[in-house]
This record gives sequence, structure tokens and C-alpha cells, in this order.
Amino acid sequence: MDIYYTEISWQGVIGPGQLASRAKFCHDKKIRLKDLRLLESNFGSTSVSLQQESIMINTDGFRALINEDSVAILHNPALAYNEHQQFQANNEHQQFYAIKSGEEDLAFSRRREFTFNLLKAISNLREVERSARIEDKSAYAVEYPFELLALGSILDVIFASLEQDLHAMRASNGVLLNTLEKEISSKTMEKLLFSTHQLQNFIERCRNLQKCLDKISVQAKTYFQTRGPPGSPKTLGEPGEEPASSEVHHQDFLTLIDQYSAEEITEELEIMMRELRMKEDNANLVLNSNQLDLVYVGLKLEVLTVGFTLGALLTGTFGMNLKSGAEETEWAFLIAAAVIVTACSAAVVVGWVYVRKIARNF
Repeated sequence: MDIYYTEISWQGVIGPGQLASRAKFCHDKKIRLKDLRLLESNFGSTSVSLQQESIMINTDGFRALINEDSVAILHNPALAYNEHQQFQANNEHQQFYAIKSGEEDLAFSRRREFTFNLLKAISNLREVERSARIEDKSAYAVEYPFELLALGSILDVIFASLEQDLHAMRASNGVLLNTLEKEISSKTMEKLLFSTHQLQNFIERCRNLQKCLDKISVQAKTYFQTRGPPGSPKTLGEPGEEPASSEVHHQDFLTLIDQYSAEEITEELEIMMRELRMKEDNANLVLNSNQLDLVYVGLKLEVLTVGFTLGALLTGTFGMNLKSGAEETEWAFLIAAAVIVTACSAAVVVGWVYVRKIARNF
């Protein structure tokens, strides 16, 4: 299956809607087929990794391959919509417009937002270069790797999405907790269980993202050392400072990664999780207490049933034609009634005493 992608470089969008075979794409982007399969995977959570000379991003259907001087945004050919992209550029800025037939999905929205952020970052960097030339600082060329612009633009989109999801999660959990304060029912418990699983998945998603950022921070030094060309231009700074290009890029990379952290979001989510767990425990206690009350009432009714059944048996026995004819005497009815009532009452009292003992053990 061919690869359909859009390519962006320092010059802007140089290849909207490109089509290439898998082998050609891997050859042009200097990646292995194994890495391409990882990039195209629809399973797993957010993935940010350094592979040879590329940075690979795969998150919620958004796939991007960042190279030294360009970024390829992969499209999913299986999606049932047509994308039309129009780009307008001039000397000052570039604008990106995207029109999509049908309902806009998450991957398309992220591609659009990322492209806008990247083109804006390129435009801003050109403004910095222009200002440096005006201020006669041309001896110290403004140098910032394209990978960092692209990676920063993608991380902006990812963390903006996390913030939106966090805000929605915070609001929904607040409503759920208020509902549980007023009533506890099977529907609210079902919502509580669903929210707990959803929150746990969100926490795992943030932890995985932070793990990816930590991993690429460790790999960054080797990644840029293999790319540092000799005689690279200097960066803005004092004339006596001439750090190696790879070291400068490495420090810029670490500075960029340090600006993004999912730990604070994870901590807030864990606090929300503890609140939900506590509320779930309280709700379970209330439900268990109500169930015990129902069991207690049921046992009392069963004891009454046993008592009345005993009375019915005694009454039936008295109503039989006894050989002695005792039932025909004057006081037979009163004596039989007293015996029946006493037996029934005794059975009920004894039963209730045992029920109370059982209830005290819970």
C-alpha cells in the first residue's frame, strides 16, 4: 500500500498530498520498514521516539516523521473523507486552510493545528533572523534546528489536547461527585465505574507520554552527535563562545523538552482518582447498609410467616374430629385459642431474638 503524506520544510508546504511507495518513502526519509510499521501502528498509546536520523510521532491517528530539514505528515487512506488543503504564502507569513467534507475527526484536527503552529513558528524565526541582520549580528547566524520547531509544534498540539481533556474530565467528575452527594443509585454507580476506568486510562496516557519524553531526552545527545557537521555556523552569543553545533542543538532540545511535562497533569488526575475511590467506598458502604436493612426486614417477615404457619397448623389440628370429643366442650375454644396464640407469639419472639443477634454481628 502506498504512503499518502504532506511534507513541510523551511520553505513551507512543499508537497501537499504526495504519494509514494513504501520502499521509496523509507529510502527518501532514511528509515527502515520496521520503523514505518511502528509509525503506521493503530495500537498503543502516544509514541514519541528517536529512530536513526528521524523523530517519529504517533498519537491518536496523527502520524508525523520529522527529519533534519522537513516533516512528513502521514494521512490515513482508509478514512472516508476528502481533504483539500490550500496554502497562501508571502514574504511576511504563511497561512494554512483546510476544508474537510463530513465530520472533522481528531487526526485531521491535529494535522491542521500542527501545520498552522509550524508555519507560524517558521515565520517567527524568520522575523528573528531579519531583526538580527538589521542589528548587524550577521556574524552570529540564528541557528535553530528544524526538528525542534516541528517537535515543539507537535508537543503544543498534544499538550493542548491533554489540557482540554483534563478540563472536561474535571467538569464531569465534579458533576458526578455532586450527584453522588444527593443520591446513590445503580445508574450513578455505573457512571462512577465508567469515570474511574476513563480516568485510569487518562493517567496511563499521561505517564506513557512522560516516559517517551524522558526517553528521548536521554537519547538526544547521541542523536545530535551523529548529525553535527563540521564548521557549522555559530549561534547568537558572545564572540568568544564557539560551542559545537551538536552540543548547542542538544541543549536546545533539552530546553524544549523541559518546557513540556505531563507530571503535573498526572498528579492532578491522581488526586481526582483518590476522590473518586473515596466516594466509591462511601457509596458501597451505603449500598451495603441498605442491603443489610432489606435482609433484616426479610428475615423478620420470614419469622412472622413461620409463626402464622404454626398457628394455621394448630388451628387445623383443633378443627379435626378428635376421638375424645374434647373440641366439643364449653372451654375448648378458649383453651385452643390461648395455646395457638401463645405458640405463635413464642415462635415469633424467638425468631426475632435470633434475627437481632445475627444483625448485631454485621
